[in-house]
Amino acid sequence: MTVHPVYRFSGIGRPVDPAYPTNRAILLLLALALVVGAVLAVRAGSGGLGAGLAGANAGLSTFLAWALTRELSPDDNAAAFLAAALAWFAWLLAGEQSLLSPVVVLMSLRLVNRSTGRAALASDTLLLLPLFVFAAWTESWTLAVVGAAALALDGVLPTAPGQAMRRSHRLLALFLAGFAALLGASANDGVVMPDAPVGIALIIVAVLALAAALFYPAPRSRGDVDGLPLVHIRVRAGLLLGVYAAVLVTADAGLETTRLSVLWSSLAATVAGLPFVVVRRPLGD
Repeated sequence: MTVHPVYRFSGIGRPVDPAYPTNRAILLLLALALVVGAVLAVRAGSGGLGAGLAGANAGLSTFLAWALTRELSPDDNAAAFLAAALAWFAWLLAGEQSLLSPVVVLMSLRLVNRSTGRAALASDTLLLLPLFVFAAWTESWTLAVVGAAALALDGVLPTAPGQAMRRSHRLLALFLAGFAALLGASANDGVVMPDAPVGIALIIVAVLALAAALFYPAPRSRGDVDGLPLVHIRVRAGLLLGVYAAVLVTADAGLETTRLSVLWSSLAATVAGLPFVVVRRPLGD
């Protein structure tokens, strides 16, 4: 197995290799969403810089929904593209989306489910801690809670043969949880529940995604580096973390629900695709 050069420096950075048809497809969709988003912004009266930023937000929202769903449901390529489509339409309806929140959740999931087939390296941890702190400080204190939960899970869950056990992540999780507690105590935004029918729809998605996490079948996907099947309990824990993160961040009144469509698009697509994941699995698997 040829290992991509990025894994010399990172245990969780998954390159989007255009040699794979699905990767080429999402890169094409990213570019298309970027161009269409920029054109729509120009038609709405934005200047060059504004149009560029709008296009970048549309393209990255589409891509992040795809990437996030690939972590939530590693066996379901179709769900990832459904999430990308849902995120794109949500962008058309609601406009600019949060990119920092899905990036934090994406990196958190990779810590937990180890879809790369490797544990996070020290270099990854040194980059993730500032990311979690920055996201908590600038966007929502709940993102530090998500990061802390990911570090804690990574430090206690069983690993695939040959993978390192990152016990130090438990201590880092405590530090990040303390930081989140300080920020949360000083926040004045409180808790919000989206108005119906949006709130009802999100509750339904969250409950179904929780059920999906509890009953997700043993994954057939293999780590990018070690070629071993992903650890079942880690995949389920990652999906549980995704549900927890979406609910927690949405409940923070400091961040508008309409800017979190990437997270909810990914959960909705995961739920929609789970029956097909189960049906495609051979009997006795």
